[in-house]
Amino acid sequence: MRNQTILFFILCFVASVNSFSQTYNMANGNISTCSGTFYDNGGLGLYSANQNITQTFTPSTLGNVIQVNFTSFQTEASLDVLCIYNGPNTTSPLLGCYSGTNTLNGISFKSTHPTGSLTFSFTSDASIQLNGWAATISCTFGCQSFVANADSTFPIGDTNDIIKVCIGSTVDMFGDASYPNSGTHYNQSNSTSTFTWKTGDGFTIPGKNVNHTFNTPGVFYLSLIVEDTIGCKSVKQGKKVIVSLEPSFKSVTILPSDSICFGDTATIIIPDSGLFDAYDPPELKVAGVTAIPDIVGTPFTSIIPVSIFSPAATFGSGYLKGIYLNAEHSYLGDLEITITCPNGQTATLKENPGGGNTFLGEPIDNTTAGHIGNGYTYEFTNLSPTYGTMVGESGNYTQTYIDNNGLSVTNSYLPAGSYTSFQNLNTRLNGCPLNGNWTITVTDHLTSDDGYIFYWGLNFDTLIRPPLVITDSVVANKVTGLWTGNPNIIGSFVDSSVTVSPTTSGTHGYKYQITDDFGCTHDTTINIYVKPKPKSDAGMDFTTCLLNQTLAPTPIPGATVDSWNYFTVPVINTSTFDDSSLYTPNATVTDYGVYNYILQERLNGCLTYPDTVEISYIQVPNTINISVDKDTVCIPETVVFTNNSDMTFFDSIYWEFGDGGLSNSQGTASHIYNNYACFDVKVTLINTLGCSVDSIFPSMVCGFPTPVADFVYDPTESIIPNTLINFTNQSTGATNYLWDFAGLGNSIFEDDFYIFPKFDGGVYPVTLFVDNEGGCNDEITKNVTIKNTLSFWAPSSFTPNDDDLNDNFSVVFNNNSVEEYQVFIFNRWGELMFSSPEIDFEWDGTYNGKEVPNGVYIWRVVGKEKLTTESFEKIGHVTLTR
Repeated sequence: MRNQTILFFILCFVASVNSFSQTYNMANGNISTCSGTFYDNGGLGLYSANQNITQTFTPSTLGNVIQVNFTSFQTEASLDVLCIYNGPNTTSPLLGCYSGTNTLNGISFKSTHPTGSLTFSFTSDASIQLNGWAATISCTFGCQSFVANADSTFPIGDTNDIIKVCIGSTVDMFGDASYPNSGTHYNQSNSTSTFTWKTGDGFTIPGKNVNHTFNTPGVFYLSLIVEDTIGCKSVKQGKKVIVSLEPSFKSVTILPSDSICFGDTATIIIPDSGLFDAYDPPELKVAGVTAIPDIVGTPFTSIIPVSIFSPAATFGSGYLKGIYLNAEHSYLGDLEITITCPNGQTATLKENPGGGNTFLGEPIDNTTAGHIGNGYTYEFTNLSPTYGTMVGESGNYTQTYIDNNGLSVTNSYLPAGSYTSFQNLNTRLNGCPLNGNWTITVTDHLTSDDGYIFYWGLNFDTLIRPPLVITDSVVANKVTGLWTGNPNIIGSFVDSSVTVSPTTSGTHGYKYQITDDFGCTHDTTINIYVKPKPKSDAGMDFTTCLLNQTLAPTPIPGATVDSWNYFTVPVINTSTFDDSSLYTPNATVTDYGVYNYILQERLNGCLTYPDTVEISYIQVPNTINISVDKDTVCIPETVVFTNNSDMTFFDSIYWEFGDGGLSNSQGTASHIYNNYACFDVKVTLINTLGCSVDSIFPSMVCGFPTPVADFVYDPTESIIPNTLINFTNQSTGATNYLWDFAGLGNSIFEDDFYIFPKFDGGVYPVTLFVDNEGGCNDEITKNVTIKNTLSFWAPSSFTPNDDDLNDNFSVVFNNNSVEEYQVFIFNRWGELMFSSPEIDFEWDGTYNGKEVPNGVYIWRVVGKEKLTTESFEKIGHVTLTR
């Protein structure tokens, strides 16, 4: 009852103090209060230029802590900065540095320092002054210490508080806490506290009593976080969970191999050593001097593959305490740094542009690439960073150092330490898978300034990740082993080495199951493939008359010949192979008979079942008999051949005509010979078994050339009475000749002459008949023309008076051999009255359509006879009377 009275008094006193709240414009110094409104140094107006102010608020009530809640915030981004520290001065832990518009609206800061104080430091330049901020100051209870208890689990663990489980096992966790100070300022109990378990493999599980399934091997600490009603926490690391690795069975040996021939055996050996691999602690750091590319927009990227968490674990608030980077660079203003998680979500650690001529580390400030300085380690975080953002902190620090070229350098720089990430890691990476590739990207957006990265890494919260260094053995050991599930095992089923004898072809699985000293059961199935043993196919049995025969099996795809052998009933008969390693060897036998050839192949290194082909060698008679319709021909000429052979043992006949011509015509065959020679004819008889006989008939057909008759005669133009004509023979391929001189006479001489009738001209057909010793003949006929002497008649007068009597003037020739004819008629003064090229012309006594007067007219005829070269001319006169 006494404690309750004191508590009531304290609460009344606090309420009384809070009722007299006042306004605090920021100024250097320390204020003790539990209420009020906190403004920048300008109050409700603008803050001042060139400020550098530090103010601390300390609770005026014992057992309380300061809490500040911002209701508005507006400063010049990156240049006018408010930094907040958890404690009585600026050496206390930094809660963060802030600038910009609405950055802190609705954000509260509560001191967790033993003094209960919060310290604020504000700096501004002279460029822009804005409204600053407004915040309410209040006090709340300070934390009453209490103790979380994370020791109760199932399984309960060994004497060293180690729980050994298999992959996929579930561990039950039972939380509790003790509250020795409950009631001092406020009440504490399990019912008002919040319990959260962290399992070390990437999971945060709310609840007092929970369970978790471990799906990845490694060492994991169970941690319990208990938060009381005012947000005070107690963290207790509980038992250690060791999850055994699955055995690899990587040292399995199969003799002779895991693929055997049908009928063979195999021995499987699984030694105890090598079953389990050692667990390697996670490595979350990449080291090595790497130049940052000094090419505009060309990024440096580096990857850390993370696999230490459960496969289903995803990123949550506070999981990643920070990303650290050891680097040097001579110009911060052109750098952009980002982190990308496995599913592509990205957070910007340092934005571009920003930072100006601020150095990282101790670079060699030289425009020539390749000069390496000393790196500082910078960590990007949103969990109590020492400094604000890199851009916000730029220009605030100066150092002097001796660079690696031995020169003294003074410049603006950023100290090593933790900096506020430009984008919040908790919100930007929320929900990202923890396992996978984490990628840092550093991009230099300007040339001339270079730098180097020496290492970088990921700093995950130790409560949600496995330890980086372990002293425990995570390697299990085999306790028992057993072969199951196959009756073809020769020997003991509990031996790690067994011999198997499969009885069928195909894949046979042999399951080996072990239990380790973690109590986990594992198994592996060793597959033995038994190659099939097919039967070879040596081919179809057949009969032949050839003592040399090519074997023709059907090969098994992928197989090779192992051997060909033979046997035959007569002991004296033998057969040889030209190459028994071939699928199609030539087999030659010494005599006719029945031979059996045996083929065995090798497929995938295994022999097949053998197969036999039976070949019967028989002898066939030659029954060839042919005839021809003519044995001499005049080329080109067709010869008909007739097959008179006994075809009892044969099915087909093939002809070779001696000049390259071929035929398979069965009854008769026709062939045209085109060459002057004698030809040997070959005939082959073949049966369906492939047996054949042949005969050659020498000079069976002789071809003779067909003569060509031809002659010339002289003279080519004859006029009575000169009718003797000489005939010259120009025939080819002929030996005999016969002349027929238009039926008037004949001759058998090669060349001759003939005298045609002298009393009258005419056309006389002369024929030459020729032949040769092959009876080949030809003939030709040519007409010989004998001309009469040229004469013509022209009237001395004509009367063009339309009485149909002597109305026209014309001339008449005694033969028709005149050509190139032209007639001209002139009057007595030499004027041309009429002309015509027609031999049968008629002049009607007109000129230009008008009648000419009576009188004497001169005519002139010119022309040339056929078969002559000289022209003729005739001149006369005619009297025209009407």
